Amino acid sequence: MNDPIISPRAFDIIITVLISLGVFWVMLDVFFITRLRGKNLKDAVNRDKLFGYLVGISIGCFVTFGILRHHGVV
Repeated sequence: MNDPIISPRAFDIIITVLISLGVFWVMLDVFFITRLRGKNLKDAVNRDKLFGYLVGISIGCFVTFGILRHHGVV
């Protein structure tokens, strides 16, 4: 009754692929935040974009650290 649905190796591969997509998303957020650099930050829309990009980058950094820790790199 305790048979796993997928093998541990397949689970590791799936998690690594999903996290890699998340890291790509962080890189996109870094790119978008550099495009926002010259904009007027007194505008509420630009401040919201900046906040969203910073939250995305911070979550991505935590997740990247977690997957590196899972694989024994850190």
